[in-house]
Amino acid sequence: MKKVLFVLDTLKTGGAEKSTLYIASRLKNVDATVCTIYRGDDLSGDPAFTGVKIIRLDAPDGFNFFANAKKLRAVIDKVQPDLVVSSIFKANIVTRLSLRGTDIPLLGTFINDDYPWGRFQAGDFKNKAFFIWRYLWDVVTVRRNTHMVSNSEAIKSSNAGKLLYPRSRVSVIYRGRPIEEEKQGDRTPPVSTAPGKLRFLNVGRLIERKGQLELIRAFQRALHTYPNLQLLIAGEGSFRSVLERAICEGERGDSIRLLGHVSNVDELLESSQVFVLASHFEGFSGALVEGMLAGKLIICSDIPMNTEAIRDGENGLVFRCRDEDDLYSKIVQAVAEYEELRRLGDNARAYAVANYDMEKAAEQYEALYLNLMRP
Repeated sequence: MKKVLFVLDTLKTGGAEKSTLYIASRLKNVDATVCTIYRGDDLSGDPAFTGVKIIRLDAPDGFNFFANAKKLRAVIDKVQPDLVVSSIFKANIVTRLSLRGTDIPLLGTFINDDYPWGRFQAGDFKNKAFFIWRYLWDVVTVRRNTHMVSNSEAIKSSNAGKLLYPRSRVSVIYRGRPIEEEKQGDRTPPVSTAPGKLRFLNVGRLIERKGQLELIRAFQRALHTYPNLQLLIAGEGSFRSVLERAICEGERGDSIRLLGHVSNVDELLESSQVFVLASHFEGFSGALVEGMLAGKLIICSDIPMNTEAIRDGENGLVFRCRDEDDLYSKIVQAVAEYEELRRLGDNARAYAVANYDMEKAAEQYEALYLNLMRP
């Protein structure tokens, strides 16, 4: 049987990490091994990924690319994969360096809009210098990749253009999620909710580009009219202290909760009515797909990665990115017109079932892997 080696930074909770384990656990004609470079594992104990072989290098976090490439090369020599697949910046660089002098095909992944001009403009001198340093590492080493796979057309266009990588060598496979229950038609229908008593849910790392600060401020304004609303934000990150301060400075801080890392996203979705994704820039969001599959009313920013899936007024509500006033208006609209707008959640679920089936995505990935492997 042919073998594939997946390389990740860590197995901390994240969309790319979850997607990799989903795919690895569903391959039928390929033997999969996952190798993580750095310390951190929140996912391998999940029963959904039982049986996936995992190798941990447990390197300390940092940018010691050459030393870690040497360690990874030892794993590659032992596993003897017919294809290597890497995701996330540091794992990408380490993997490209480790494969120097070999003819093993390397499949890279475009999962985020990595080099948006807005991020560079908004950064201070230190962040701008890091942006340039990271870009140079990426653009110089990306030539080692035999092929790339992107999780959206928008990300393919953006990253291939900026990294000067041939678009003809980039495939698009949308990020999938399991949808067996939806196929069986036994999903519990949403219950009616009293006006003004909706629960809003956001899932994502607590970092500035996720737009959670604008979400909190817009939500606080909505609480003046609808004081019984609740906002839950599930995730952890370096922006927590900023968000905590914003919550404390506003009124009714008890209506907004930062949950930290959670393992029960499905339960949170089940108990919420509205899913909000306020990102400034993003990959094709797995959390968005989960919200759609749960049949929730979606509110999202108008970045291209979101509007590939969500169309305003058809299967969700779309607001102008970084526009707190427009986000506030969508929150108020969702509350005031919730019973009429619930159909948008049904439309979102139907679209996700048709387009984001993990089993279909895994079949597409496996076909791509087999096509790229050495004879």
